[in-house]
Amino acid sequence: MGLFSHGIGIGAFVYLRRIIESLVFDKFKEVSNTIEINTETFKHSEFKEKIDILGEHLPKILVQNKNIYSIVSKGIHELTEDECIEYKSRYRIDT
Repeated sequence: MGLFSHGIGIGAFVYLRRIIESLVFDKFKEVSNTIEINTETFKHSEFKEKIDILGEHLPKILVQNKNIYSIVSKGIHELTEDECIEYKSRYRIDT
């Protein structure tokens, strides 16, 4: 929210994406011995698949809204600052 409040839309998307990635990769490290997938397979899976693989170990809101990763990635790679800010306002990404 701090980045958005200063008119920095893309930076906020990058920050949110990094939070999601850290959550998923940290959780994989934590539970990798208890799930039936090896590190290489997990590493090369699509991000939505990673969330599916770890579904029972991640917050339900992330599992139910796993498309958020695609949205923030699109913001980083395809949208302008103003478009990112508009998405934030329209979809309330910060809540």
